[in-house]
Amino acid sequence: MNKHTLVVHGGIWKDLTIDEFRKLSRPYNPPQSGPICDALWSDPGDTNGYNDSPRGTSFKFGKDCTKEFCDRNKIKRIIRSHEMKMDGYEEIHDKLCTTVFSAPNYCDQMKNKGAFIIMTWKNDTFEEVIKKFEEVPHPNKKCMQYASGLMNGLM
Repeated sequence: MNKHTLVVHGGIWKDLTIDEFRKLSRPYNPPQSGPICDALWSDPGDTNGYNDSPRGTSFKFGKDCTKEFCDRNKIKRIIRSHEMKMDGYEEIHDKLCTTVFSAPNYCDQMKNKGAFIIMTWKNDTFEEVIKKFEEVPHPNKKCMQYASGLMNGLM
C-alpha cells in the first residue's frame, strides 16, 4: 500500500484499520475466518452491505462497504487479484475497487485476457496504465517438469 492505494489478494476486512491489520500475527496457514481470511478471500459484490459468499468463506462486500473502508483508511482505492475477469481486469464500486487478473485463458478453458497495472509517480502526480495481454502457447514440457530441480532441492 502507498498513501493512495491498497493492493491485496482478495479484498477488504471489517472494522480494523490498515494500521491495525498490519499488527496482526501472520499465521503460516490462513485462518478460516477473521480479517486475514477476508484479505485473502473476500470479493466485491453487486449489492450493498456484507453478504454471504458463494465460495463458502469470507463475504461479498458492496459499494457502500468499499467506500466506508477507503474513507476510514484515507485511501483512494483498492486493487485486488482474486477473481478471473474476461477482459483481464474490472473497475467497480465507482472505480474504488479494481480487480486485475494476470492469468490469461485461466485453466486452459476460460478464454479470458490477462492484465497488469503499471503504477508510477511523476511530479507528485500518480499515474497508472493497465496493460492487457493474450495467452501464449505452453512450453513443450510436461506439467511441472521445469520445477523438478527446485523440488529436488527441497527434499
